[in-house]
Amino acid sequence: LLGVCRRRMQNMPTYRQGRTYRHGKSEGGVCALLVIGALLVGVPVAVVVAEAAHRGRVVALEGMLSGGVEVLTPSTRDGAVVHVQSREISSMARDEAFGVRALGAVNLRRECEYCQWQEIRSEECERCSRTVTARDGSSSTETYRCNCRTRFSYLKGWRSHRIPSLLFDQAASHHNPQRDPYPSTSLPTEAHLRTTTGVEVVAGPAVLARTRARWRTLEWSLGGGGRTARTRRESPQALADARQTRAYRRDGFVYAGGGYFFSPHARTAAETLLKGFFQYLEGSLFDWQLGDLVPSCTPGDIRVRYQVQDPKRLSILATLRRAPGRLELVPDAIVHAGLREPDAMIALEAAESRKTVAVARAFLALWALAFAVLVGAALGIDVTTSLLAHGLAAAASLAAVLALVWAALWDPGPALALAVLVSVAAAAAVSHLAEPAQAPPGLNAVYCKLARWADAPPHWRVESSYRHAPYKEDPHADPAHTKRFQ
Repeated sequence: LLGVCRRRMQNMPTYRQGRTYRHGKSEGGVCALLVIGALLVGVPVAVVVAEAAHRGRVVALEGMLSGGVEVLTPSTRDGAVVHVQSREISSMARDEAFGVRALGAVNLRRECEYCQWQEIRSEECERCSRTVTARDGSSSTETYRCNCRTRFSYLKGWRSHRIPSLLFDQAASHHNPQRDPYPSTSLPTEAHLRTTTGVEVVAGPAVLARTRARWRTLEWSLGGGGRTARTRRESPQALADARQTRAYRRDGFVYAGGGYFFSPHARTAAETLLKGFFQYLEGSLFDWQLGDLVPSCTPGDIRVRYQVQDPKRLSILATLRRAPGRLELVPDAIVHAGLREPDAMIALEAAESRKTVAVARAFLALWALAFAVLVGAALGIDVTTSLLAHGLAAAASLAAVLALVWAALWDPGPALALAVLVSVAAAAAVSHLAEPAQAPPGLNAVYCKLARWADAPPHWRVESSYRHAPYKEDPHADPAHTKRFQ
């Protein structure tokens, strides 16, 4: 049985070639426009959420320190912010569904992987030109993708998530069963800590779920009991009751080695008949390929492994609660592996919060590149004619959005003033560097720009005009520097 499970659990992917379609041109539609619109709206919203979370974290850290941090003693008052350091941790993380137990661990993470087909769609097109007409009768020439070929291929392997196959081009031949009896989850436990000052305190699962510590893969092998930086090994005796667990009795999970519990997919007779019938309808019933001979998993197979956090020492900053018969820590806590001082713990938390918000701001910078083009279209200028103008326009957009967010969340300060200054200066520079747009300014120009990005057909995006903006001669301008537009 273990040999069959190991063969079914092969990591080698399986590749199959699907069908190829030829069509005249590639054009987007409503879905592409919706996706672009969602990105234009979603990125600033995500930045606001990240900035608000960062501010909330900073305020919480400042509030934790404002009343002072006390070293935990038997006489510490209820509701005080305490600093706990412990070298003695009594805990047992467990998952009763699989009979998995990890002595001394504060957190156990179940990671489920699914054998699934993934559809890969590739498109190859040539570039053709066409003439498009505006509302005033003016015309322009643009390029578009034509003489396209769309190829479908399929790759089978282990995924961290399930993939719906209903909309695949060949859904019957590459059907993905969606069973998920034991999804991925974290299973923190309760720990009894004896502090360096000799006080016993209880940290509940909600406290230990916030632990910053190394994750180790849990394995069971002969001579177990040791651990490395990435792996913790246990004796196979720890799985002596594995055949009595719910995972084995209901879904056939067995330990197959390498840290994995494996459950093969058992296809019913009705499922086999339906699969063959729909393969016949889609013309793939006799589509045999070399990839079918590669030993690999079967769609619907599931494997599960575990990660543990088992630090030997813990440092905690939390509010103390005096419960009947014991001392407890309130869930809103800071938990780090090792023996750390409060200042070091606060500094690390603040640094991690800044990293998170920095990633959000980086995405906002990419968003600003597109938003600046739309603002330019609305104002009747083309910022893409100059790399410097485009960069400055994006900087102005980025600084303006950040200034609004900071003004709403933070007290006005030097950072806000600098953002406003950068936005105004960049906008002023763009007004001198950018060229007039080919189309008149307005909301229609913005919509047509979005539709062009979505590769929508010409009749969806009729410009007001394709004539260049008129240029008014300045009698005082130097003729050598005069710009002329058609």
